[in-house]
Amino acid sequence: MSCIFCGSPDATEKIVFKDTFTAYQFLQAGNLACGRCASMLGDAKYRRNCWFMKGTEWRKIDDVLGFLANMPEPPFVLYLTLQKRKHGWILAVQNPVLSVNRFVLVVDESKIFFDRQRFTEHLTFLESLWLRKVPKGVMSGGYPS
Repeated sequence: MSCIFCGSPDATEKIVFKDTFTAYQFLQAGNLACGRCASMLGDAKYRRNCWFMKGTEWRKIDDVLGFLANMPEPPFVLYLTLQKRKHGWILAVQNPVLSVNRFVLVVDESKIFFDRQRFTEHLTFLESLWLRKVPKGVMSGGYPS
């Protein structure tokens, strides 16, 4: 049977959810998980941090823009969080990064199409703004009054 989280065929661990679990819509049919996903379910570091996992190596990401500009070779799993939502990591393991040029980027419980060319253009523009004295309201997305 396949892992209810990531779909891996090596699911052997029976999962019993707490009454507070609310993300059944992200799961596949069944009640078994692979070892990796079973351990991720019970560990808060997977829902409270931005991270990537390549094989068995897990690393926290502190500089998201820096990571997106210089990603490792795929495949890997990437999860970003702004709100530290509980179950966004499930979407991340279902959408591994297979190409650094175009992929599904999971941020909390949202999936965003990432295109490296557009990202690079926007990052170049953003870096040019950082060099100028721009009103704080503009940098935060608003307009000065």
